[in-house]
Amino acid sequence: MKIIHVAETIKGGVASVMKQLVIHQTMNNDVEILIPDSQSTELDSLVNCSQYTFRRTGRNISSFLSLFWNFTKLIIRSDPKIVHIHSSFAGVICRSVLILLYPIRRPKVIYCPHAFAFLIPNSRSKKFIYIFIEKFLQCITDKIICTSQYEQAQAIRVKLNRKKLCVIYNGINFSDVIALSPYTSNKIHLLFVGRFDYQKGYDNLLHLIEMLDPDKFEFTIIGDTVHDKVEIISAKNVKYLGWVKFDKIIPYFQYATVLIMPSRWESFGLVAVEAQSFGLPVIANNCSSLPEVIQNEVTGYLFNFDNELDNVVQILNNKTLSDWGSMKTDCIKFVTSRFSAQSMNKSVDIVYSNLMNKSK
Repeated sequence: MKIIHVAETIKGGVASVMKQLVIHQTMNNDVEILIPDSQSTELDSLVNCSQYTFRRTGRNISSFLSLFWNFTKLIIRSDPKIVHIHSSFAGVICRSVLILLYPIRRPKVIYCPHAFAFLIPNSRSKKFIYIFIEKFLQCITDKIICTSQYEQAQAIRVKLNRKKLCVIYNGINFSDVIALSPYTSNKIHLLFVGRFDYQKGYDNLLHLIEMLDPDKFEFTIIGDTVHDKVEIISAKNVKYLGWVKFDKIIPYFQYATVLIMPSRWESFGLVAVEAQSFGLPVIANNCSSLPEVIQNEVTGYLFNFDNELDNVVQILNNKTLSDWGSMKTDCIKFVTSRFSAQSMNKSVDIVYSNLMNKSK
């Protein structure tokens, strides 16, 4: 069976999810992917699928047109049975193409927004537009995969078709790699992994850095800006690594003390799951899907970062390295029981199979 995966951007969790799905699906299917040329190295380890790219220089007209044109060519040439669309921008562009091509190409369409655009704090008029677009594009969509109960509940709240919605948690493979520690001091090592933007709460991360004793706490920041220029803080206890591949993050997941995740909204929270799979507890914002992927006071702590940053500081000051280390076993047990790649792949297989059986 021919399957096409397409995304407008794959930095972060989307790349991880696509990689797990494609590795699994290429065992029995012909899989092709369409991703941004500037991010193609994120999936360069995939060897059994055909990889196509479009030119992306940002979220601008020329990049959207490039995705539109290259996706159109790929659908006409490949004639897939299933198209799996990742991210909301790709959801708009690619489903619009499929409406236009409907007379000649009619694949089954699976759409995973990885956070609906209407979840973003915005003006009422913008939210109305995003909701209208999602409702309209349901006509060409066979299944919408939500990555958390929270995301599905929000979709139902705005009256998306309940029958087209399902929840499939993102899954990961569990690593048994034992890395060398990247740290040389005995400080409390705080880790941040993600984009430097408002959604990921980067501004609150900077406030937290300013509030903690630099002689006691050390920050490692993995990621970079994607859309906007932001402040890069210069301090003796702060180290920026930029975007690095997952195998380079593993030593930090294994030896950091706590992951800091001040995101203002998430459709899932893959970084939190990845961190906990190595036994790393998480302090996260108490919002959206994050209570589903972190057990408060068991595998980490949930706070309102916009209003309770003092409480975050207090718990960091009060807990010892031994206190944090005692949470390791619970972190690993929680994640392995709920968020495996095998479980995710099996659930997606069932979605595909049900849709194909309906078309017979």
